[in-house]
Amino acid sequence: MQQSDDVRRRNLSRLLIKQRSRLTPKDVGLPQQTTRHDRGLEQEQVAFLSGTTLRWYSALENGELSEVDPGLLSDVATALRLSPEERTDLFCLAARVVPPTLSHRKPVPDPCHLAALEAAEPNPAVLTDHAWNVLATNEAVADWFEDPGTIEPHDRNALLWLFTGTAAARIADIADARRLAIARLQIVYTMCRGEAALDALVSRIMEHPVAERLWRDERASLGPGFSLRRVRHPQHGESPALITSTDLPGGLRLIVCLPRHLPRPATPAAAVPAPVDAGI
Repeated sequence: MQQSDDVRRRNLSRLLIKQRSRLTPKDVGLPQQTTRHDRGLEQEQVAFLSGTTLRWYSALENGELSEVDPGLLSDVATALRLSPEERTDLFCLAARVVPPTLSHRKPVPDPCHLAALEAAEPNPAVLTDHAWNVLATNEAVADWFEDPGTIEPHDRNALLWLFTGTAAARIADIADARRLAIARLQIVYTMCRGEAALDALVSRIMEHPVAERLWRDERASLGPGFSLRRVRHPQHGESPALITSTDLPGGLRLIVCLPRHLPRPATPAAAVPAPVDAGI
């Protein structure tokens, strides 16, 4: 996992430094210093052109920021005069999403990812890619929500699942859950438009009447990486639950549901959850 994140940081840094080296102060309308000749822009100059601080831009270029404001990122892309393709790569790398040029590489859960699912038992936990396609789950997911193995591979998507009748039966405040999910998708899609898996997900969203209406009405917002929901267990009734969503290196996402009143599982959890084929 750390190796994947290191690769992402190096690619992000390489993209920004390469573009800085291509530009001179004269190219971007800044005074040309006589001692600089044709050297590229300094970090201070990019920060000035982007309307941000040297500290923030330096952290961005070094891949040290866990969350990046899309507006500031757009200002950096404009300041560096990135091409549309380079701009997309920048947004994807900053958002820990695989850039379109590498999107053919399907994320594969490693033993550490699967161990995280097992450790979450008896709480339901789902591992997805950056477009919410389900890659693996633990056994509690089938108990609390729905067995992914009973869903067609093309439909195994955590966000699309929220617009099913089963989701409406298992989540009491389903309308709020749907609005939040669409708002998060909007901001990720704004940052990474052109990425194949996200394009496919948005196309599916536009085919669903309720989801399509929310897409038109909701205001894009990432919000916190958690939400409070009310979930219904088929035998144990309704319970408040904390839903956490954590972005992992390599374009993966871990979603965990933490019900307040958690019944003990009838049988022990499996040693290692088996991955399921991703949808879309």
